[in-house]
Amino acid sequence: EQQHDFPGFAIRDRGPHDSMARAGDRPAYDPVTYLQPLRGNQAALGFDPDSDPARAAAIQATLHSHAMTATVPIRLVQDSSDPTGVLLTRAVAPRANGPGVLVEVLRMDRFVASLLATVQQSIEVRISDQQTRQALFDSMHADIPPDNPQVIEFGGRTYHIATAPTPLYLARHQSWQSWAVLVIG
Repeated sequence: EQQHDFPGFAIRDRGPHDSMARAGDRPAYDPVTYLQPLRGNQAALGFDPDSDPARAAAIQATLHSHAMTATVPIRLVQDSSDPTGVLLTRAVAPRANGPGVLVEVLRMDRFVASLLATVQQSIEVRISDQQTRQALFDSMHADIPPDNPQVIEFGGRTYHIATAPTPLYLARHQSWQSWAVLVIG
């Protein structure tokens, strides 16, 4: 049915070294059949996320709990060179062919950079997956200690967020800070 709209469509699994290969025989398949936007994401079309343990675990958790579930940090099918991907999964109402899952792909480095675009000269941020200790975004300079690190829970996972002023911010506000300390003191 998919080959009608996408000639050459095949159900694929992730193989060694992040290569994609035609899926082997098994009782059931759950391939990606709808992408939005398609452009730039074609590599994921036909990929069976159940062939990857991290993706399969998140899908099973969301089907069981009906709550949004996040994967551990993963390499995305669309860009296997980027290890900062996170999939957010959510169960949708079952159809005639069984349960479905909506998956939102977050390229955390791009996502957080876009959120910080207007303040990137003032603040540095590090976001890490607490369980794996893997950085999902890191713009921190090693010589500046973070201010008041926070821990948040989202999608069934825990993330550590640290922030600090940038060296540029400190340089621009050095005299103001000294004056404030003198006045407050």
